[in-house]
Amino acid sequence: MRTLVLASILTCAVAASAFADQKDGEVLVVDRAGHAFALGTNMGFPTYGAGKATIMTTPQTQYLIGATPTSFQAVAAGANVQIDYHTDGANSVADRVIIRP
Repeated sequence: MRTLVLASILTCAVAASAFADQKDGEVLVVDRAGHAFALGTNMGFPTYGAGKATIMTTPQTQYLIGATPTSFQAVAAGANVQIDYHTDGANSVADRVIIRP
């Protein structure tokens, strides 16, 4: 029983670390040539997490509209998105971009 509980805890820890950080916000500007976009992170909470973040993407970045797979071409200014990302030095690099319909 202890082994099962320990295995479950470790599995949850690994799954949680797969997408270490998350941001929600509105796409402000899309750089098609640079495969990046600016994300406004205010979302109604001006004193917590407010600001602007540049999100880089890679060929491994997954894009979804709701639960439907799509591509970087679907990222547009004004879109409300959730970004699962990791940092690479000073850069925020998207692992998954979920565009809210």
